[in-house]
Amino acid sequence: MQHKTTLHKLSCGMPLLICANHEVELATVDIWVRTGSGHEPPAVNGISHFLEHMLFKGTAQYGLGEIENRIESLGGVCNAATSLDFTHYYVTIPSS
Repeated sequence: MQHKTTLHKLSCGMPLLICANHEVELATVDIWVRTGSGHEPPAVNGISHFLEHMLFKGTAQYGLGEIENRIESLGGVCNAATSLDFTHYYVTIPSS
């Protein structure tokens, strides 16, 4: 089966790439931010990694670990990583 890929641009200018593959029953949201530890001045060294970990700390609406627990309770996974050039966040979950 051929996969369909389309490129869109959000109103903020961020590119959005959609890759459809109906052979697997999964959905993934994969966000790449063009900044990492190599872009940090000494005054804020470590901020990219700190912000990456905020994904797991919750919000005013969702408590500590609740976002991750909800995703995992549906059979999904979420994670993040920081590199010199990027910070990467993703969620993969059954499409059902």
